[in-house]
Amino acid sequence: MKLMFSIVAMLLVSVFAVSAVPDLEIINQQLSLTKNPGDVATFSFTLQNNLAEEMDVTFNVENLVLGSNTINMPSIGGVHLEVYDGVTGGLDEKTITFDITVPGSKLAGDYEGGLTATGTYNSSTTTPVPADVTLTINSVPAYTLSVASVTLTTPSDNTMDYDVTVTNTGSEELTTFSAAYTGDVAQLEDDDNDWLTYTFDLPTSILPGATDTFTINVEVDKGMDIDTYNGQVTLTANGETRDVLVYTKVMPRICEDGKVGNLKVSIDDPDDGDKYKPGEEIEIDVDVDNNDDDDIKVEVEAIFYNLDEDDELKSVVSNVEKIRNDKSESFTLKMILPTSDFDEEDTFYLYVKAYKDGNEDDHCDYDSIEIDMERDDVDVIITDVVATPASAYPGDRVHFAVEVENIGLDAQEEVIISVNEPEMDLKASSPRVDLQEYDDSDNDYRWEFTYDVPEDLVPGDYYIEVKVEFDDGDEYDTKLFTLTVLGDEDVESSSSVSAVTGGAVAITPAVDTINLAEGQTKFTIEMLL
Repeated sequence: MKLMFSIVAMLLVSVFAVSAVPDLEIINQQLSLTKNPGDVATFSFTLQNNLAEEMDVTFNVENLVLGSNTINMPSIGGVHLEVYDGVTGGLDEKTITFDITVPGSKLAGDYEGGLTATGTYNSSTTTPVPADVTLTINSVPAYTLSVASVTLTTPSDNTMDYDVTVTNTGSEELTTFSAAYTGDVAQLEDDDNDWLTYTFDLPTSILPGATDTFTINVEVDKGMDIDTYNGQVTLTANGETRDVLVYTKVMPRICEDGKVGNLKVSIDDPDDGDKYKPGEEIEIDVDVDNNDDDDIKVEVEAIFYNLDEDDELKSVVSNVEKIRNDKSESFTLKMILPTSDFDEEDTFYLYVKAYKDGNEDDHCDYDSIEIDMERDDVDVIITDVVATPASAYPGDRVHFAVEVENIGLDAQEEVIISVNEPEMDLKASSPRVDLQEYDDSDNDYRWEFTYDVPEDLVPGDYYIEVKVEFDDGDEYDTKLFTLTVLGDEDVESSSSVSAVTGGAVAITPAVDTINLAEGQTKFTIEMLL
């Protein structure tokens, strides 16, 4: 009797144990991982079908959360399980994996979420099976800078700054900041002990995923040599360092207060790096945009600058033009490049600035290009031709002056100047002279002579050819010069002028009688010389 009771009890326990096995199980869980920012966390688990029925399983997922921070769980696709066969690794089991890339901008700590599996068989569903998912992010300081290098273009006696964006890509709050100049100390000083001084404006704290600004300030001493100074700045945050290369280009002060206002100037021609010879005329085409709300009267100035010598060699200025708001205007300027007082190996820039007429501190902008100067071995040019007077009557005596200059690398012997105009019966030549190379004080020559205008010469404009020959007559330079010969009609149409030194000039009109209408008044004007 006792034996029968024991057998019955064991059967009841066995039946209870079998009935306690769930229809669907999640086993072999690898659902709690620890990773660094940027790592890939691969989670896995195995589904076990404990029924003698085929089963389709679907999933719901719950995002991983730490406080207000969230990491999204990926969706998990449904699976099909065969009937329970009691064999480990059989068709009634299936291993599921999913990946999460650890964000680089999440706070360190335990992010907790989960998943739930639900099976369906013969129109019935299993009890949902939950599983916890935990991703622990290690505390790692990391950040990026918006730039790896910056270029600051500034005149001397000025301070420039540059804002660098710092992005916290790590998993801990950045709270400790410092910055220092870590470049070549020699790049802070010029040859006459003028200095660049670096200072910094630092963030105070940056949460993971957030940004803030790190400002580099560079103060340039007055008189700092024009050059490019190559430096390096190192930012340290929570012990992590990042470098920024800083190129400080000290340039001439083109706009008195730097670039200000709403004008924008661009050089269309020439192009950067174009080659020219000393004494050559260049045509400068410029566009100026007025981005202001008001019309602006604009003046444009072109400046030819020797950077190595910090010397403005030449400049030309345009006429004033009114530019309507939100409109643009084109300007053309002509400049004859200088011939001496520089080394062609120097660095030359053409600066073009546009500014508000009379108020450069309100609106000023400039553009620049580099110009290459190439000096020939053999080169003599005519630099000036002057006739006094520029307009003469038949029988007048005219005084001519012609100036030439050797702008070449080689000295020239027996250089000769000639003028020729057959209709005027004008033909003359200078003595032969020797001209030294371009950088010698004896590299130029002025030839003067007089010419008597023939009494019977027909009035009009006469084009006189002026020529200089050099290099044994194999090379030459020419210019056409205009002399105007006046006639009787020019005398009759002109006003008679009598000059009194130190007194007044009385201008008497050719018409002697002026009839005044009612209400009109006659004025007499004296001009003092």
